[in-house]
Amino acid sequence: MKSNVLKIQILILSLVKFAAFLVLNQNFVLLKYNQNGMTNLKDVMTKIIECDSQTKGLNRILKCSKNPSCLGFVQKNNTCILISTNDLNDIKNEYFQMIDQNQNKLINCIANGNNLNSESVSVKMERSNLNLASRNTCYIEPYTFQYSSQLTTLNLSNSFIDTLPSKALFNLNNLTFFNMSFNYIRDIELGTFNSTKNLVTLHLTGNLLNSLKRGTFEGLVKLKNLYLNRNNISFIENGTLDSLNELLILDLSINSIRVITGLFDSLKRINQLYLNINRISSIEPGSFNFSTNLVTLYLSQNFISDLKGEAFVGLSKLKNLYLNRNNISYIENGTFDCLNELIILNLSNNSIRLITNLFDNLKKLDQLYLNTNRISLIETNTFSNLSKLRILNLDDNSLTNLPNSTFDGLINIRTLRLSINRINFLPSNIFNNLKSLSNLNIARNSLSFLNNDSFKNLSELATLDLSYNRLKSVDLDDQIKLNVLHLTSNLFEYFSKNLTKLTTLSVARNPLRYLNYSFLNEENSSLQYLYLHNCQLSSIDSNSFQYYRKLINITLEGNDFIYLNESLFDGLEYLKMIRVSSNVRNLPDLRSNFKNLTILSV
Repeated sequence: MKSNVLKIQILILSLVKFAAFLVLNQNFVLLKYNQNGMTNLKDVMTKIIECDSQTKGLNRILKCSKNPSCLGFVQKNNTCILISTNDLNDIKNEYFQMIDQNQNKLINCIANGNNLNSESVSVKMERSNLNLASRNTCYIEPYTFQYSSQLTTLNLSNSFIDTLPSKALFNLNNLTFFNMSFNYIRDIELGTFNSTKNLVTLHLTGNLLNSLKRGTFEGLVKLKNLYLNRNNISFIENGTLDSLNELLILDLSINSIRVITGLFDSLKRINQLYLNINRISSIEPGSFNFSTNLVTLYLSQNFISDLKGEAFVGLSKLKNLYLNRNNISYIENGTFDCLNELIILNLSNNSIRLITNLFDNLKKLDQLYLNTNRISLIETNTFSNLSKLRILNLDDNSLTNLPNSTFDGLINIRTLRLSINRINFLPSNIFNNLKSLSNLNIARNSLSFLNNDSFKNLSELATLDLSYNRLKSVDLDDQIKLNVLHLTSNLFEYFSKNLTKLTTLSVARNPLRYLNYSFLNEENSSLQYLYLHNCQLSSIDSNSFQYYRKLINITLEGNDFIYLNESLFDGLEYLKMIRVSSNVRNLPDLRSNFKNLTILSV
């Protein structure tokens, strides 16, 4: 016994039942403290140390000790008391008796009311739903629910359970929903689910599972939804999922899975598969040939570097494919040819350079995300077959010049994003055929000039962002439906007059110096949000906003004026907030005269 004591890391003593618990190599071992030894307890109490909350095992014990039902801890200031290993020599070995040395559970809580058994759960009454979440439960005894066959919903989430014994769920024949999320489960004993043949949804999110062995889910013949995300799973034995013939949703995201070949072959009805945030580096041909019913596949945030031509063979019904945030630099031609039903394709945040001929067969594609890649060239007809595409995101690439025919075929495009590129010129008719376009973003490029007819045929355009370029003017006379216009950080001195629908206008960080009639006129009277900060304005006339009766917010900070005429805001009954520089001298007067108005000085 002495050799074991020398290895002991921490000793927790119980004054109630004279029970002590040792943490040995992070395994919990129950010891019984002899009552006769209490005389020695006083001698070592002066050498008390506090719980180390950074130690996983002790953190669990500490949390358990805060539960009123955990009566078995020596306590001081409402926290558990620990005796350092150096003080164990003061306690004679004969006062200890080893009990159940093979147990690897937090038996302290079992001894003091934080376990579950058929008596403690008190569910002999007629009830179908039982919520025991956040009860600091540490262990489920076998046969706990033997008198609870009527249960259909059981919630044991947010506790300290570290294993599921094989008979823990015995007699739960009617259970359809079981939540064990955010516990400390490392092991699920074989046979655990033999009594839960009607289970439909199983939540095991946020546990400590590192592997799944064959037979783990035996008996779950009706399971449709299985959530195993946020574990440490790195290995799944082939055949582990074979019994889950009815499974529709499988979430394995946020684990450490590297290999997926052959894992899902038996899941013929699977509809949604989440494999994002794992360690998958390649997709072998046939990896997803198991199911023609898969609709949604998440492979984002892995380590995939290339996609082979037969990577997605068999996924004839796939509608949503997420491959964003990988290391993809090469996609073989034909990779997506079998995905005739695809609606959403997300390839953002990769290292893709070439996209020629990749999307020819995706005739139902609705959304295509290619942002944050290394695309420098888009060849003619790249998007010509995407007649149903509504959203195309090409932000944050290396585009410089775009041919006239770049967007030919995109007759239903609604949103086109080209920001954060190196575009220095746009052909006059590049957007001519985009008659449905309502949202266009070309911010953060190198444009210094736009042809007068650049946006001529964009009759449905509602939002336009040209911020952070070097433009001095833009012709928007045909954009009668334009609602939001961002021109921040350009060189504008002129502005279109007839934007009667405009509600948001930002001309911040432009060298306006003064507000001329082209900016402030009655034809732009629908404005609600006006951004004029950092525009080198030296003064603002008292009647500058007289036509803008619907204004809600105005930003004026960072300009050169030091005084604001109080009548400037007369009649603006909807105005709620103004931002001005703190050096404006009559700020106190403005605040006192406009008490219902928020005036922020920055």
